[in-house]
Amino acid sequence: MAGPKHDLGLIRDADRAIRWERVTKLALPLALNRHVLLYLTCIIGQRHCLIASVCVIRGLQRNKAQLRPLIELGSFSFRGRTSPPDSGYPTTRTPHMGSLLSTQSLKRKAEDDVDSDRPNKRCNNHACANCGAQILLLSHEDNRHAHHVRRVIPADILLAITHRMDPCDRVRDLRSLACASRHFSRLFVQEYLEEAGFEVLGPGNVLGGAVTLSDVYTCDALSVWHRSHLFRPLRRLELRMPQNLSTATHMLRTFCDFLRSLPPNFSGITQLHLVINGPERMQLRRLLNYIHRCGVRQLTLESCPDFLVEPVYDTAKARENTSIETLEFSGIFPYYQILPWSRTMCSQPNIRTLHLTLANVPTGKWAALLVGLKIHRLVDFQVDLSISFKILIDFASMNETIQYLTVLQGDNPSRIMDLTPGLAKKTDMPYLLCLEGPATFQLAFLNHMSAPLDCMLRMVVHSDGKALDPWTLTKVLARAPRISKLTVHFPASTNGASFADMSWPRVESLLTGISSLVVYDNAGELLGIEAQNMVMTNLVKWIGLFPSLYKLELHYRGRADYMKNLTSYTRLAEENICISYY
Repeated sequence: MAGPKHDLGLIRDADRAIRWERVTKLALPLALNRHVLLYLTCIIGQRHCLIASVCVIRGLQRNKAQLRPLIELGSFSFRGRTSPPDSGYPTTRTPHMGSLLSTQSLKRKAEDDVDSDRPNKRCNNHACANCGAQILLLSHEDNRHAHHVRRVIPADILLAITHRMDPCDRVRDLRSLACASRHFSRLFVQEYLEEAGFEVLGPGNVLGGAVTLSDVYTCDALSVWHRSHLFRPLRRLELRMPQNLSTATHMLRTFCDFLRSLPPNFSGITQLHLVINGPERMQLRRLLNYIHRCGVRQLTLESCPDFLVEPVYDTAKARENTSIETLEFSGIFPYYQILPWSRTMCSQPNIRTLHLTLANVPTGKWAALLVGLKIHRLVDFQVDLSISFKILIDFASMNETIQYLTVLQGDNPSRIMDLTPGLAKKTDMPYLLCLEGPATFQLAFLNHMSAPLDCMLRMVVHSDGKALDPWTLTKVLARAPRISKLTVHFPASTNGASFADMSWPRVESLLTGISSLVVYDNAGELLGIEAQNMVMTNLVKWIGLFPSLYKLELHYRGRADYMKNLTSYTRLAEENICISYY
């Protein structure tokens, strides 16, 4: 009974036949050269491609002078052991033309010269008697002579094929040449990749080992490159879906075929980044079903801001992926479209980093994704303000291994987090090292701890929407006395006067453990020079409150001279002060 493997074999045979039909059509103008004719006949005989053989015969029937050498060459390429006249081997006999179209050429017992390194293929251990090289022998045939004939084919003659290509079909024709055989791949694959726009950023680049797929040609070139001698492991593979529905469908279909062709336990790609855009859904569902085959350690799904919310009619099924360690969702797609798939991916056994940002989804979606979710090795968890405080506390209580907890503002600068605790019980985070988020969230989070966070050494404080209250910041610092590094982001609306006010007790003067301070001043670009100097003076006074400060990093926008004031109001040396403009 025919099954999926049988159908896949038929598809592979048809694909090879189409490739060789195009190759032979391109080579016919050069067939007067005996070496090119000899090479093509040897390759066609090895690949057992009936359609390509018929193409060569019909093309050469117009010129009987070329037909006779083909018959002679077929004698050693298929059944006989006769050598070509110019090969240096003795000639024994010349069979009839029927041998070229024998039923033996339709059998799939022969090894493939291109795909011989694929799994589940028979192994040949035949060696050439003259040079000792490993060769591929066909059933009841001998291609030892063809093995040596290929070595005398000048590469310039084969490369001349590309000069006769139609510019409209150049990419497709180069692909046919690059996929014809291993020898053809070494000659034409580099030119094909350049023509298709496929570029691998080398180790000298900042993004070393990175590839970006943006159209059908680059996706198709990825499969050819993976089978060629140029392949090397990738650090990052990015797939950007186009807006056009037809283009996105063909692109994702090609990429799915690439994923299906990968061998088990493939580990050639470290990070896979998918930018989801446009209305395409069916092939995207197939892609999510096969995404576990690439064996990546970091998976990022990003949906563009203008993403079209289209339903996925058949829910994608996530498979177990023990290699994935980092999972990042950016945008609304994983929540509205494939929530069961997203929850299954989040519960993979080796997940250590989970980032769920720019979601902007209602509370019900967060509950369906995170409530009751246990991730045994989770270390870094990042989420935005659209999540409710109760769901976040319940998730943190089930995953006490979290060391880095981050709550970001998201794409809405005026959003305020829902801090209603509800029935959430107080919890303990014994391994928490760093807490980042708005000041009001941090205050509510620290108040909800059942025990002091003795292991927390770092804190990053953001503004609440567009404001940062100094009294709230003081309460937060009072509940984290053991931190050694503090980062504060001042909003553009602050003037710093309330932070420099000494009329009420300041807890900053009691924090002897803080030795490193990072300050972001975002108010400079909206103010004049006098207002900038006022903000600078107030912030410098606030910085001087920390008694044990050893290192300071200041990032600001404006033209105020911070260095002169810092050396005057603080006890820091200039070599311990780092100022940058952004």
